[in-house]
Amino acid sequence: PPCQIMGNVNSVGLSFAFASSAADACHEAAQKVVVSSYTTHPDLSLAIKSGIIAITFLASYFKQEVDAWKKFVATFRNRDFLLAWVVSGAINVSANLMMIVGMKRGQISDTVPFLSLSPIFLLGSGYIFLGESMDRRGMLGVATVALGGLWLSRASVKTNKEGSTSEVKVRQSLTSALRLPPGADLYTLVALIHSISSAFDKRGVRAAAAPMLYGGTISSTVSLCSLLKFLWLSSKKKKKLNEEQSPVAHDATNFKAAYRLPGIFCRVVETMPSLAPTLSACVLKMIAYWCQLKANKHIYSAQLSAIRKSGMLLVLLLGRVMFNEEVASKLLPVSTMLAGVGLLAAI
Repeated sequence: PPCQIMGNVNSVGLSFAFASSAADACHEAAQKVVVSSYTTHPDLSLAIKSGIIAITFLASYFKQEVDAWKKFVATFRNRDFLLAWVVSGAINVSANLMMIVGMKRGQISDTVPFLSLSPIFLLGSGYIFLGESMDRRGMLGVATVALGGLWLSRASVKTNKEGSTSEVKVRQSLTSALRLPPGADLYTLVALIHSISSAFDKRGVRAAAAPMLYGGTISSTVSLCSLLKFLWLSSKKKKKLNEEQSPVAHDATNFKAAYRLPGIFCRVVETMPSLAPTLSACVLKMIAYWCQLKANKHIYSAQLSAIRKSGMLLVLLLGRVMFNEEVASKLLPVSTMLAGVGLLAAI
């Protein structure tokens, strides 16, 4: 049966939720730098980042857990864990790839706030998959967060129209029907599918021997799929390059040019200056994800999802400082979102 939220939210869960929010906001800024640097192969950056997170989480699990292998096997025989892994793994892979495309199209102060819609979607998915329901104050808090996000989208569209270049105006015409800033349509879709994965994340954490095991499994899935996509695209480019070359042009130089592109290690060496923001994004995402897994054990999914959106104010600040984005008209909508977060924290 659906369960009502208790009068006092666990303070430990709130602490982890707010810490996850701050780390995730910083991660978005670092990821924007990474996407700008890895213009040819952003999938490789995602594979590296997720792979490091997976190795760290799994190593931590095997080091800290007693009878780790026995519990590992038991976890992967659990139907709830396998279902959560399949659903959440597929969603996380798709969401990460869509966010890369969305981040390329628009500003982080325009796109990332649309993730604030996920708590609204999660009201439905949390009830369906977890049997979670909120009281009136909780629903008011979630609705306020979403209202602030929609208000922010209107401010973003107005700002883009006032100071857009001809190239941006062309991109805006594609979304004029919905009046969304560039890239926001993808982030809205990510918010929707994240509401489903958040519900299954809670089931996966409950079924796993430890939160680290579940987090490592999901990160491994994202890393492997991103690497496979990178190899597939590189193989297509190599094949196309070989077809364009004449038979007499296959000397050592052309051979090196043909095979340097798909080479993972060569590519990493060539883009070494971009590894610093990649590692920064990796550490920040690791902290955000670890705090999220911890918070999942103490508070409900819709609450966690809404509280993690409080980092939008930090996103605006980083967008202004790091990318010189216009944020003055977006401060009041974000403050509305934070008011909703306050309602959630007070229930």
